[in-house]
Amino acid sequence: MIGPDVGKRRPKDIGTECETAALKYLQQHFNSVRRSPPWGAQDQGDLHVIFGDKTTIMFQVKGGHAAERASDAQVEVWSTEAENQGIRSDADLPVLVVKRKGKGMASAHLWWAFFYSELVSPDGNARTDALVRMPLGDAVAVLKGWGYR
Repeated sequence: MIGPDVGKRRPKDIGTECETAALKYLQQHFNSVRRSPPWGAQDQGDLHVIFGDKTTIMFQVKGGHAAERASDAQVEVWSTEAENQGIRSDADLPVLVVKRKGKGMASAHLWWAFFYSELVSPDGNARTDALVRMPLGDAVAVLKGWGYR
């Protein structure tokens, strides 16, 4: 007899599939990208761009229905978590990657990337941190333009 869970995928499996898709995409653009082992409460993010022995960019990947339906408030919570993971991993820049509805594993470059960036007024007197959102492919281009390899 077939049970009610046949064909149903576990959230952990979906998360791993999304991490793998993001990893494959990022490996096409950065010299060294590694998957982080699970750390439990001391999570240090999912993927790390490494230069020498230092994590320069930490990516936290969110997938599945929760990611596809995430509210702005949820993205803010996840972004704060990514910031904390970036601190624990000593990354220069933490980036939250969120799978978009209708964008499958082969389209990771179209998923959303979120990171905090300092915005400066034209006169240089006002500064504020802003949560920036752009497709992952555009974020990779920006990061490479900033010198990350």
